[in-house]
Amino acid sequence: MEAEKEAARAELIEIRPFMLKKALTKFFRRPFPTNLHALRSCRISYAQFGEDLFLTSLLGYEKTDGIYVDVGCYHPIDYSNTYIFYQRGWHGIAIDPNPNWKAEWRKFRPRDTFVNAAVAPSVGSMTYLMNRRYPARNRLLLEAPATTSPDESLITVPTSPLSKILDERMPETRIDLLNIDCEGHDLQILQTFDFLHRKPMVIAAEDSTVSTDSPLCSFLYTQGYDCMSHVGLTKVFRSKV
Repeated sequence: MEAEKEAARAELIEIRPFMLKKALTKFFRRPFPTNLHALRSCRISYAQFGEDLFLTSLLGYEKTDGIYVDVGCYHPIDYSNTYIFYQRGWHGIAIDPNPNWKAEWRKFRPRDTFVNAAVAPSVGSMTYLMNRRYPARNRLLLEAPATTSPDESLITVPTSPLSKILDERMPETRIDLLNIDCEGHDLQILQTFDFLHRKPMVIAAEDSTVSTDSPLCSFLYTQGYDCMSHVGLTKVFRSKV
C-alpha cells in the first residue's frame, strides 16, 4: 500500500510541473521558460511584431532617461512599441483620438502625458467612429456616415498639428523615439512635424509597402534619416546626425 502511495506521489510530482508549464504557456500565449538559462536568455516584447526589441537594439538596453512621442498610441500595454521603454524609466507624450484610453494610460503609465486628439495639418475637429466590440476598427472620418451599426458610435475629437501639441505640453526638444501608427496617415503626420526644432533620434512609422523608395521613406531621407529595417508593418529610421 505504501509503495503504491509513493508511486502516486512521484507521478504527481512529475505531472505538476508539466501542468504548470502548460498553464503558463496558455496564459502568456508563448512557450514559458522552464529553466534558469532559458529565463535569462528570453526577451519580452509587447509590440505586435517585436518592433520594441529592434528599437531597443538601436536605442540601447541601459538607457533609463529616454523620451518618446507615441502617436496613435492605442492601449498603454497591448501591442505597444513604447511600453518596454516605459518600464526602463522612459517617459513621454501619448496621443490618440480615442478618449477611452485616457483612464488606462493614467492607470498603467502615470509618468506619461496622454493627449486625446487627432494629429492633423490644422487646428480644428473631426468625426471619429468608435467600434465598441472591435476598437482596432476605430477611425477618423472626413464626414459623418448616414448610418452606423449598433456597435458603432460617432464622437467629435479635436485636431492639431503634432508640433503644436508638443510645443504646448513638452518643454524638452530632445526626442529619442518618435513612434507613429495612424493607419495609413503616418506620412501626413510627419509632414506636419518641425524637424528643425526637434530631431528624433529614431522614428518608427507604419508603411505597408516593402520598398525602401516609398513616399514615406523618400520624405524621411530628405530629413536626414536612414531606413534601418522593416519589422512587420513598421519601418524604422535612424537620424544620420
